[in-house]
Amino acid sequence: MYSFWSDVLVVGWVKINTDGASGGNPGCASAAGILRNDCGEWIVGFAKNLGWCNSFHAELWALKLGLQHAWEQGYRKIIVDVDSQAVVEVADRNYNNLNSYRDYHGYSPMLTRGWEVEIRHAYMEVNRCADWLANKALDDNCLSYWWEANWCEDSSCL
Repeated sequence: MYSFWSDVLVVGWVKINTDGASGGNPGCASAAGILRNDCGEWIVGFAKNLGWCNSFHAELWALKLGLQHAWEQGYRKIIVDVDSQAVVEVADRNYNNLNSYRDYHGYSPMLTRGWEVEIRHAYMEVNRCADWLANKALDDNCLSYWWEANWCEDSSCL
């Protein structure tokens, strides 16, 4: 079986995988993610129903929720993997023409806090667990979920 946790992180770093889902473009949407420690162990998973938006905005909301949770839990060294190259470009502070997206979703000030955050593109196969959680939130029409233990039924989340 292929392991979807392939990163070797420096002690003290956490990794967040996020994903947004939309049942149309636009349509009913959700945002989800998972935080893992430097050994690849599950810290927390989350999923939130967003109401009605397009997939791009759902991806941005997932990024914001993951960063918020990491900050609130005291993590200051973060790697975020998202499967949307457009989100990576928006998050890149060098893309000044995209400031409105960062400001709209409220994570622009988060990127200037006293922490190290690397946001990078990941293929969908690496983000399968976050994808599963986002689609579960869509299917269940949930308001929000927080899992402190690995609850994901997809074996790639283990």
